[in-house]
Amino acid sequence: LAALQATIARLQAVSPHSHIVVIGPVPHWSVSLQKSLMDFINDQDAFPRYMQQGLSANEAQWDAYFSSHLQKPKTTYLSALDVFCTPAGCLTSVDGTIAGMTAVDWGHLTKAGSLYLAEKIAPHIFD
Repeated sequence: LAALQATIARLQAVSPHSHIVVIGPVPHWSVSLQKSLMDFINDQDAFPRYMQQGLSANEAQWDAYFSSHLQKPKTTYLSALDVFCTPAGCLTSVDGTIAGMTAVDWGHLTKAGSLYLAEKIAPHIFD
């Protein structure tokens, strides 16, 4: 957090009229989303739109921490987990298909996942 706050301070020193937006962590899967999905499909014989199986809990803890500690003037924290996750789990696919999967591995977003996130957070960034 100290390094992130130092980066924000440096950005604001260089550009004092700028508003800094920090986007929090995306869902991370313990092995990979693909492996977690295959395990779920083998167990449940269904493709889940949202899933908890194989989901790491660390990102939720970081998200809560950043959310409560990054309250500064001209700084906005946006939770990617709020976009991707519900009490049922985190979004596995934007359209319920393999092609729409949100991550290419344990946590890097696919094009579909990136576009989904950008669409959801755009109203909070652009007036």
